[in-house]
Amino acid sequence: MVHSKFTALVAGLGLVATLTGCEGAQSDKDKIMEAQYCLDKADASSVDSCLGGISSLTSTNAYSIRCSAGFLKSGVTSSQNMAEAITAIQNNGGAATMLSILNFDGSTSLANWTADQCAQSGSTGLALLGAMAKSATALASAVNDFPSCSNTGGTITCDQAQMDQLLADMESALQSGSPGQATYDTAIETVTSVVESVQAVYAVSCATASANKDLCGPIDDALASANLTPADLAGLTSAQIKDLGTQLLAQWQQ
Repeated sequence: MVHSKFTALVAGLGLVATLTGCEGAQSDKDKIMEAQYCLDKADASSVDSCLGGISSLTSTNAYSIRCSAGFLKSGVTSSQNMAEAITAIQNNGGAATMLSILNFDGSTSLANWTADQCAQSGSTGLALLGAMAKSATALASAVNDFPSCSNTGGTITCDQAQMDQLLADMESALQSGSPGQATYDTAIETVTSVVESVQAVYAVSCATASANKDLCGPIDDALASANLTPADLAGLTSAQIKDLGTQLLAQWQQ
């Protein structure tokens, strides 16, 4: 199992893989069980102590636990936060709300690590949530040039309105700015990270009949608006990355 709160809130969307089956040697199974038991009782400040025993394990179960741990450490995995995120995902026009909740307080290192663990978990849903968290955090971390969000001692938070404004401001910078301008260069760097997140998970999370339409639909619409196909994602040019990133920002606005 992944973290109990996380499981309860997202299982209904089919986002979590069932963590059963053989883990290899019995000692590895014991490590997985111990890590899960620890994580079920952990909070953001104690989650790291649960992961030492599985740090070298490369099973899908181990990756799923570490994925869940990343959300817990970020503070996203509270019952209220995840319930609001999922409600936003399921409601039309809720992308800005979802992104504001999935922001890891601007901690790109934690978001990137979590997205990587989620991508290797064997769960298409976790992979997609990890990519969205990485994207949300990349957006929030542009606060120096796009100060829509709040920065308190390096902790960057964005409510729905702030995230919506950030998306609009960054889209405008990409459309009207030019290389050498701080806002334009930051926007390019940010949307490149966002597009890389999409590239990493699209094939397994969106290009399937069971894909989550609420999350994948805006990506598909952005691809169409940028005159791109899913097959193009494997080899985007710099200009195509900019175009797709701009369209994603537009699609995610309220």
